[in-house]
Amino acid sequence: MASLYIMDEIVRLSKLGKKDEKQYMQLIIKYIKTNGKALSNLRKNNNNNNDINVKEKQDVILNNIKKAKSLLPGGDMPGKLKRKRKRESKDNDINKAKTCTFYVERKHRCCHFIAIPGTDFCPNHTQDGVDRVKCPLNNNHSVLRKNLKAHLLRCNDRNKGGVNEIYYKKNINLLSSTAAAIIEDNDDKKKKNEKKKKKKLEYNECLLVLKLLKNMVKNNKAIQKFFPIKEIILKPKECDELFEKKSNLKHVKQNSSIAGHVKLCCNSINTKNVNESHRTKLVIVEVGAGKGFLSLAIQKAVNEAKHYILVDNQHFRNRADKALKDSNAKVERQYIDLKDLYLENTTSLNDDTGDNNVDNSLVFVGKHVCGVATCYTLNCVERILLLKKKNINVGGAIIASCCHHKCVWNHYVNQNFFLQNGFTPYDFTVMTRMSSWAVSGNHDVDDEKVDIVKKDTHDDGNKKKKMKYNTNGSSSNNNDNNSDIGTSATSNDNTNDGDDDNWWSTEEKREIGNMCKIMMDVGRIFLFRNQGFHVDLVKYTDEKTSMENRLLCINV
Repeated sequence: MASLYIMDEIVRLSKLGKKDEKQYMQLIIKYIKTNGKALSNLRKNNNNNNDINVKEKQDVILNNIKKAKSLLPGGDMPGKLKRKRKRESKDNDINKAKTCTFYVERKHRCCHFIAIPGTDFCPNHTQDGVDRVKCPLNNNHSVLRKNLKAHLLRCNDRNKGGVNEIYYKKNINLLSSTAAAIIEDNDDKKKKNEKKKKKKLEYNECLLVLKLLKNMVKNNKAIQKFFPIKEIILKPKECDELFEKKSNLKHVKQNSSIAGHVKLCCNSINTKNVNESHRTKLVIVEVGAGKGFLSLAIQKAVNEAKHYILVDNQHFRNRADKALKDSNAKVERQYIDLKDLYLENTTSLNDDTGDNNVDNSLVFVGKHVCGVATCYTLNCVERILLLKKKNINVGGAIIASCCHHKCVWNHYVNQNFFLQNGFTPYDFTVMTRMSSWAVSGNHDVDDEKVDIVKKDTHDDGNKKKKMKYNTNGSSSNNNDNNSDIGTSATSNDNTNDGDDDNWWSTEEKREIGNMCKIMMDVGRIFLFRNQGFHVDLVKYTDEKTSMENRLLCINV
């Protein structure tokens, strides 16, 4: 009865608008406590849980308690609600605070940091004469000049890029000092041109590049052997245990095949000289190493390799490092951009053993080394070859390339390969963009679109012609063996300016894209052909596993 009286008082006060807030809250709390005691007594005095009447009474009391709790400011969870309200009030205070008015061009908006009281700018963008300087490790933030030394010790970018490491040398792997100067000068221009829409490819440009590529294949027997590329998929027995531990075998298949090719490369290196006092030590240098599972597969296949240098410009979980170390292998991590990698200055390669009778034979490996990163790596290989440094030599390079559309003329490792065949830097840029046709998606949609376009543009009812590459690089069509590539799309070259999806069928575009990728990789390996290396370009896995399945093999 007391609890009912309390509830009546609560209802009465709520109708009056809760004028006495304190009394209102006290009554609710008293009501909850009274019902709570009644519920506990009911549970103690009635051990028979099967009594329906007792259960009904318990449910009634619980509902009364829930209704009373709902009248509290925090509802059923007053603490959680209070924290939420506290956060909302804090957010409102931040929203009321004045933000920085500095316009960030890269993000196309104003800075979101809170402005210094009494000014229009935050500490990073203040223009009131405060002596601030840009951080030398990352120019995206600034610091007070007097605090610069202390900031460099704790800056989040202090280990990024390896600027403080002995193996760092800015732009050492670029094509030349001239190219480095051009790249630095064009940095600002690139930022300004980010807003501009990328120019569409024109039919005549693509047709010219395609004719140049065909002539290169037709006039060079050394290039003809790469059409088609040999498929050499390896699976060393030592890597079988890697297949047992993984459910997704996509990367394991690729790692084991590359490891098999690395094993062939290492077998060609003389690990023991005729003179027993002089020996060769294998050093595996993995570029774009990531978590390091490719090195782990190589360690399984190549027992002689006991020194691994894993290079990447980002920090990963390094999951394979422990397994490598458990096999008594020396593992080094170098966090650095490949264009700045001064590998021959690495301490462990110079005085790790203290034995002058040991030659470190470097074998460069990498899986899906993206775009210009492959060129940076090959530039590093060539520089070490020409340097002829004591105790350091190159044993080979086994690198799977990818993302040819990200290649840049100023960075390309063998420019003479294309210049001697009539290419210009702009033609090379067009070729890199055409290379993306090899792996572009929505093939089914494109096929339907091309069929519709050709039905509309051909009144003579000619069937769609399929292009095939012969060993001499020329194309053959089902209806006319003497016709040129691209003539099946239209009889007038000037009418094809516009959408590049309408010029060739999807199958033709895929073959053209693959041809561009192959030629860029052939140019890379031909750089080492005249330096006593055996070079080859193979498919190391099937297209279902990876469409980027070309492997550059440079062996002694």
